[in-house]
Order: sequence, then structure tokens, then C-alpha cells
Amino acid sequence: RGVQYLEVEGLSRNLSSDEIIERLGGGDMTGGSCSSLGFAYIGNKAGLDVLDFRGGTSREFFSRNSNIQEMVGLEGVKGKVVKVKKEIAGTMELMKDLEPGKEYYLAVGRHSAIIRRTETGAEYLELQSKLKNGWTSFHNADYGSTSDTLFKRFGCRKTVDKQFGKVWEKPVVLIDVDSLQGNEEFRKILGYINT
Repeated sequence: RGVQYLEVEGLSRNLSSDEIIERLGGGDMTGGSCSSLGFAYIGNKAGLDVLDFRGGTSREFFSRNSNIQEMVGLEGVKGKVVKVKKEIAGTMELMKDLEPGKEYYLAVGRHSAIIRRTETGAEYLELQSKLKNGWTSFHNADYGSTSDTLFKRFGCRKTVDKQFGKVWEKPVVLIDVDSLQGNEEFRKILGYINT
């Protein structure tokens, strides 16, 4: 597709989660940049020097749900693509099974983010805000309940998508972040995101 490859090097030292957020986060609400930002975050957590400010064809490619779903098929990657009739209800059901303390890449509706379950509930990693990036509760003052956050921030449907007399199921992609971190193919893929 004509996307330039830029080799990914190792970081000189491991960065904390806050340092990675500071490094990657910013006021970029460009459609689809959330996906490559999430992958860049995973790369940085793995000790790789990956920045994502490329945009264009790279951003478009990594924002496509079909391409995100292919990440689940990489050797050794723990993840799943679940088809749901109602995006909000289906995603909330999947989030109940998150292992506490682990991070996951979630793609659903029109957004993707790194998510985790803590003692106080599920959180997502905001990396596109002009004002405040970082871990944010799914139940928050900006959007409301978890259901409202999935609707307003993630663009999930509350109802079924029924057209031509058929209910169209929607994919929810969930990938264990740790399983991507040691994957050599994923490291190579990051070269098409790296800036």
C-alpha cells in the first residue's frame, strides 16, 4: 500500500506507564488513530521505541476492523473476536471476564483502546485527549455509566443492527497485551506505524 517501513529499535530504558502515556498522548481525534496509538503503547510497554504520528495510509490500514482482527491470528497471541448482536451489552459481558491487573486491547464500535480491570472497576486508556490522557474509569463524569461510555466514546450501538430483515452481528476484538509484547511478527508490523 506504499506505507514506508521504519525499523523499530529498543528503548534505552524501560518506561513507566505514565511515561509512555506522556510520550504518546495528545489531542488527536483523527478517525482511526486510536488503533495505531494502542499498538504503539503495547510496543513501548515491550521496551520498543515506537511513536505514532504518521497518519495517512498507515492510520487508515490499522484502523480497519478486518486488519485488527488479523492480529488475533498471529502465532502465540491470546485474543478473540466475538460476534455480538448488541455491542454495548455484549462488550460489557466480555469485560466481566477480564483478569484483574492484566491489560487488553479492545476494538469495538468505532473506537479501540487499551483496557484493564482494577479493584474499583474497568478502565480504558485515553491517549487522544487535548486535556487529560491516562487511565479513565468506564464509569466517569464525562460520559456517565459504563454503558454510556461505550455509547458516547466507543460509538457502540445500543440496539441490534437490523437491515433487510436480518440482524447483523458486530465484532468485538479483545487481545491480551502481554501476548503481543513478545511477538516478533508484531514487532515487524510496528515498523509500519512507527514515526
